[in-house]
Amino acid sequence: MYYDKSSKILIEKCREAILRRLVGIPVAESDLLEEVATETVSARHTDAAIRVTDETGKQEIIILEVQSRWDNDVPLRLLEYRCRYMLKYHQETTACVLLFRPSATVTDQYEDKDVLFRFRLIPVYEFDAREIFHEGILCLMPLLPLMRHGEEFLDQADKSIGQSSLSRKDKADLLTIMAILAGLVSKDMTREIIYRRRDIMLESAAYEVIREIEYNEGRQAGLLEGKLEGKLEGKLEGKLEGELLRSRLMLIETLNLRFSPVPSSIILAVEEIGDLDILVNLFKTAVTAGSLDEFIRKMGGEIKN
Repeated sequence: MYYDKSSKILIEKCREAILRRLVGIPVAESDLLEEVATETVSARHTDAAIRVTDETGKQEIIILEVQSRWDNDVPLRLLEYRCRYMLKYHQETTACVLLFRPSATVTDQYEDKDVLFRFRLIPVYEFDAREIFHEGILCLMPLLPLMRHGEEFLDQADKSIGQSSLSRKDKADLLTIMAILAGLVSKDMTREIIYRRRDIMLESAAYEVIREIEYNEGRQAGLLEGKLEGKLEGKLEGKLEGELLRSRLMLIETLNLRFSPVPSSIILAVEEIGDLDILVNLFKTAVTAGSLDEFIRKMGGEIKN
């Protein structure tokens, strides 16, 4: 569930780069199609249905499903999606799966006694990060951690996005998505990106996923510590850590909404505060302060006291 929102934002911003470079489909222009209505409210929706036009003017519909890990029901769902869009648009339709992590049960077809259905499987983990990075396609940088040799290019990909001419909002989205997807490989990579780029990432619509991941990690760490020690103190500490994490995030988001951009030094200072009462007081100050300088001044007073 962590990866649904980030995947949708990635497809919205970078669908043509994904189709050209990863899927191998020539694209002159593309449009996202609206979801096809279904008769049942429980029916699933595909991640994206894209009408693609090539340089000759030929059109087809590409159904693009993103999977962080393989699900054995994917082939049947793709078959359902394909039928829905063909019935509505009566155009040639190709179903594709962008798969982030390897699986022993992965397949590129569905077959039973009556049906044989093949789809395009794009195993992102088999691509070479070195090639993608040197091609300089910024939209694909968030996927580098999932590829072969991806960890080697994490810092360079971060810098390429940060120093690019993209808007601050686009940088925030790409960096946030890269941090989220890196968690499929290593939580350390995710923490590294967040530590360096939180001040920008706060502007991304996908940042709420980071908040949820961090909150759950803090909560789980506290609960685990409590179980290992077999003490009530462990559970209380886990609860406190979760509250501290949530309070820090609320304070940082409020500062960013009121005084953006907030210097990274202030973000780091907030992250180091371990007193819940101070964080609560600073949150009230962030809401009422007339300027960032006023907040910084009062923050210094709170920490000294």
